[in-house]
Amino acid sequence: MQQNLPEKHILSDSTKSKIQKALELVMTSELFSRSAVLKNFLKFIVEETLKGNTDGLKEYTIAVNALGKPDDFNPQIDAIVRIHAGRLRRLLNEYYRGPGVSDQLKIEVIKGTYVPVFRKQAISHLLEKPHKETTLAQVQKSEVKVDTKPPVYTRSKLTLAILPFRNLWPNGEYQFFVDGFGEELTQLFSNFQDIDVIAHHSARKYADNPEDVRIIGSDLGVHYIITGSVKRS
Repeated sequence: MQQNLPEKHILSDSTKSKIQKALELVMTSELFSRSAVLKNFLKFIVEETLKGNTDGLKEYTIAVNALGKPDDFNPQIDAIVRIHAGRLRRLLNEYYRGPGVSDQLKIEVIKGTYVPVFRKQAISHLLEKPHKETTLAQVQKSEVKVDTKPPVYTRSKLTLAILPFRNLWPNGEYQFFVDGFGEELTQLFSNFQDIDVIAHHSARKYADNPEDVRIIGSDLGVHYIITGSVKRS
């Protein structure tokens, strides 16, 4: 599976600029002005991600460099980083439901990782299974008409897309099986309440128009992608 912005992916200067602007909007909001700790936490993990230092975003480095803990800090006996990470997720959710509801770019810190992900405008009809107050953020292409309604973002929930699998059978035989395999996987993952899954028909456009998986991930606004090929033996 592949994340939207892989750890080794080099971001363009324009993308970095947009992320920096999104960070400034959050940092200067009234909500975050109340907590210097969470501001430092968010600023550190975003800036380290922009530098490509995501491998180093661990509890120890965050504690020492962002929270001002001493060099002998031991994350095994002190859960302060995990505690503040939970507070940060909740405050980000509150920000994007309130003052940041119209922001063009959203910063998310998914539970289980300290590497932030960046998502753009929401699109609701892509979800395989709808949830109240939950839609899937998607990067808007220039040829897509932008909804004039305020964007709605997902809570910190993992989002997944199953891309059409490549058919390696000669002459494209058994295409029905290949298509059905992707649809079945989509259905299986959609049964998990903690995962939002892109409808399979929304991902089919990439079958005949393959792109870099990182671009597709950003285009669909997902955190993870499953792709592959099918061959009979």
